[in-house]
Amino acid sequence: MNLARCLGSQPQSQLRGLAQQYGVRPPAGEAVDSADLPELLAAHLKKEETLRAILEQLDESERAALKVITFAGGGSGVVMEQCHQRINQLTGRRRRNGAQVVAGLIGRGLVYVGRANYRQHYYMPSDLQGQMALLFGQELLNRVASRHLEEVVTQTHDSYAVIRWICQFLAQIRKEDIELTQSGAIYRRAQRQLLRMMGREGDGSDVQGELDDEVSRARENAATGLHPDPLDFVFDYCRSRDLCTIDDSILTATGKAAEWMRLPLNERRRDLLAFWREARVSWDVDVQAVLSVLLTLPGGAWVDLRALFREVEPMASDLFRGSLRRRLEHKVVRYLILQGLLEIGETSQGPVCRLSGLGRSLLTGAETTDDVTPEDQFFVQPNFELLVPSRIDTAVLWRLEEIADLEKPDWMMAYRVTRQSVYRALRLGRRASDIIRLLEEHSRNDLPQNVAFSVSDWASAYGRIKFAAAFTMQCDSSTLADELMASRSVREFILGRLSPTVLIVDRERFDDLLQALETEGYMPSTGIITLRTENPWGVPWTMIEPIEFGPLSLGVAITETAEDIPPRSRRRSGR
Repeated sequence: MNLARCLGSQPQSQLRGLAQQYGVRPPAGEAVDSADLPELLAAHLKKEETLRAILEQLDESERAALKVITFAGGGSGVVMEQCHQRINQLTGRRRRNGAQVVAGLIGRGLVYVGRANYRQHYYMPSDLQGQMALLFGQELLNRVASRHLEEVVTQTHDSYAVIRWICQFLAQIRKEDIELTQSGAIYRRAQRQLLRMMGREGDGSDVQGELDDEVSRARENAATGLHPDPLDFVFDYCRSRDLCTIDDSILTATGKAAEWMRLPLNERRRDLLAFWREARVSWDVDVQAVLSVLLTLPGGAWVDLRALFREVEPMASDLFRGSLRRRLEHKVVRYLILQGLLEIGETSQGPVCRLSGLGRSLLTGAETTDDVTPEDQFFVQPNFELLVPSRIDTAVLWRLEEIADLEKPDWMMAYRVTRQSVYRALRLGRRASDIIRLLEEHSRNDLPQNVAFSVSDWASAYGRIKFAAAFTMQCDSSTLADELMASRSVREFILGRLSPTVLIVDRERFDDLLQALETEGYMPSTGIITLRTENPWGVPWTMIEPIEFGPLSLGVAITETAEDIPPRSRRRSGR
């Protein structure tokens, strides 16, 4: 709710008092219309000079209360009791007049009272909150800005990595079964394999180095998710967006996965940020407050992380007293770096950070700028190795993962095409021409002839052996089978003859076949038997030579008893 609407909900007497207090008057010669008064007051209060004048008039407790309400919950407000506690924390005094302190701010038209989840809370109108946060941020910057900018050594991080990891993770669960434990976690061996794929082997807990010894120790003891990061973030995101599902304890990629690969990069960036907010920080009002503080800092300003932690620590609620620093590093710094929204540097005085251009545009809702441009080409070597840039378009990478296996994750990733990887692509519905076309269209160099020939050669063996499920009708003698083949009412349901006593029938018309048999006076046994090592009468199967029946050509036929096999077709087994 904006400031004008909040003011419009107040009694006219209070509005007139505020107008008199701030000296708000209509233009000369115009009468004051009560309906216009909220707009006039809102326009006046949102002026920077007005807000600065108000801040100069506030005492220590009122400034502390205004700061808490400005940043608490990321600007969404704070429960009354918590606000009163934090005023004491910021001022270092134990007072019981928190309600009186906030009442002074309410009387100035800056703060309002709302109700949510059966509890009353203080909040600031959204447009006024943005103005006030900017002023407090400018004051804060003077205390937390790094004074050693010439010494900043920036730590590089691939902002596209998380996009690529999601693609590779979903591709991997298409390639092989990834089983989950009873608690819903991926087994450790598979976790290590996935972390190696992400280039994080032996390092599943950090994103961009150590901030300092204290934070390092806190990280080791911090409660984490079911998996090490960044695997935990990727796994949770894919589950929450239905990109994968669990089928009998096995992870399976859904149809949405392929669609996700083709979405605009900006749209996926915003969705990742939304997921991070809802899954990692939505319930932590302290972390939201610090995020709000970060957004108020000017673009390009390097901030001393330790100084920032010291400034925001007093704003933490009693419930998390003493642990805000750890939560900030674990929930904010780590994940903002992971998504390329925060840059980390190092000076002689310690670690520093600043929002990247991409981070500022995404976090403020502005148009995305300063993002990477995905590539769509790679190198194909005669030794079947593919050299793929790490910022490859996921639509290309998704198809590439079908036909090749990752051997080395790096800025230039190494994949390899093998007989087994081609077989896997064929099983996923690709053809040899599809595989060769993919390599030709996206190869920076001419496709080596031996690679194209080998792919075609390997693919030519695919499908030479096929499996088919037949629905059979078992007869106790060949005479009965001949009789059924000759029956006009039954013959239409018979598709072929597998052996002298085994007939192939139409599964879809089973009920009609049963009725026809009963009408003809036959009494078939009830139920459908699952054939295993013995026939329905308990006699082991006997193999016979290949035979052909009608429209079906079968490589092997089976029969129940040796007596039903013509002498020339019997094996030398003596049966």
